[in-house]
Amino acid sequence: MHSTKLARTIGAFATDELKAVRKAILQKARHRDSPVVKLWDALVPFHPEFDDEQLDLKYLFRKAYRGEEYEPQKLRNLMTTLQQYIEQYLIDAELQAQPQAQQFLLVQALHRRRRTGAFERALNDGLKKLESAPDGLLKLQARLALLHERYFFDNIQKNEQRTEDLHQLAQALNEMLAHQLLIYGIDRSVRRMTLPDDTTFLGLKEALSFASSDEAPELLTFFQQLWRLYTGGVNDALFLKLKTTFFIGYGSWGEFEVSLALKTLISYLAPLVAGNKEPYISQLFELFQFGYAQELIVVDNQLTATRFLNSVVTGLMVRKFDWVEQFIDSHAVYLLKDKAETLTLAQVYLLYYKGWHTNAPDLFDKALEIMRSTPHDGWFFKLRLRMLEVRIFCDTYGARGHSVSFVLDRISSFRRFIDRSGNGETAVGQRYKKCLGYCRQVIKMKSLPYVDPLRKKGLTDEIMAEQHLMLKDWLLYHLDKL
Repeated sequence: MHSTKLARTIGAFATDELKAVRKAILQKARHRDSPVVKLWDALVPFHPEFDDEQLDLKYLFRKAYRGEEYEPQKLRNLMTTLQQYIEQYLIDAELQAQPQAQQFLLVQALHRRRRTGAFERALNDGLKKLESAPDGLLKLQARLALLHERYFFDNIQKNEQRTEDLHQLAQALNEMLAHQLLIYGIDRSVRRMTLPDDTTFLGLKEALSFASSDEAPELLTFFQQLWRLYTGGVNDALFLKLKTTFFIGYGSWGEFEVSLALKTLISYLAPLVAGNKEPYISQLFELFQFGYAQELIVVDNQLTATRFLNSVVTGLMVRKFDWVEQFIDSHAVYLLKDKAETLTLAQVYLLYYKGWHTNAPDLFDKALEIMRSTPHDGWFFKLRLRMLEVRIFCDTYGARGHSVSFVLDRISSFRRFIDRSGNGETAVGQRYKKCLGYCRQVIKMKSLPYVDPLRKKGLTDEIMAEQHLMLKDWLLYHLDKL
């Protein structure tokens, strides 16, 4: 049953929406004892998975047609009727949520019936309502559709030559096409990490030209500048300008435009943050914090492991430990794949960074305990856990009871693990092996009674540089799929 179209459709509803759906079905069926209502009532207790063993076609038939002999075709017909009622509810719900669509259907109906006065009033009313609608593609499409109806009605049906109608229609068409080409172009670029050209989106150059003209509305100008930011080099002044515009204006934009602008600003910062540079890290955290607060990053109640760790690492880099703890607790439910490994990494990262910045050795002990008690599945998962283990031993050497030989043995063991995995010659493997070489020098330097100050300073600088490169590797791993 769980694989049927009907079960999948009902399973997509949120629990708090089921009452509204039943009410709509009841209005269609006209009475509570209708078989279609009984079928709905029989299905709802198994929402949303519909995988209970007792839920089969005969069970549903008994519930819908009590006392009758099982007829497969009769039940299939009833299920089709219920599916149609549910789909009609979805249409009605979408129309209720889109007043522009309702207004356009009214204008079209009056147009077909040649109700001139009522048509003009409805059309002007629709254009006036659009003035307060969120700026974005949906608003531009709705305005273009209304102006098209006006042009067709005045110039063709009434046979009037009104150049004003044509000018308004052309302006609306230019704005809509330019906006559409820009947002789709930016969205495709950010998702695929490639820049589209005229062979991908015909008219893109013209759209960019129109968007930079005096005729372009403010939102279109914003996306033209956002395109320039994303496709050009580092431009901090333009980024700060666009970020300010975004935070001021997002409340009057459409949902897709807000989400795309946020995603593009984050993507601009990602390679800059990967160098462990301020103030880019703080800027990125601000955008992440905003995105989660506005529910723009969690899509369809799902959060990828990469995006989850993006947020954790960025919060840790700016030392927002309380926010990270709250984030892990509140957003773990959205992880659908690699949940156990992702949460383990997040917890270990939190303990390590918090212990490092607050000088709390007990947090290192907790991190080590998690590492020892967690099954290691997946090479990258093991790599990060074992690198953190080595860093803890290096950072806390002298404050713990571990001997030099013990720590050096852990370093050697980790190096052998990289080589045995077959990744010793890859870029990531080479980077981590180089880090292990510096960690070995750190331990030797700490264990010697005296080290020449110049050599110590030079070695310390090299170690710090390598730690930054290692952090860059982590951040690039986590920020590569925003």
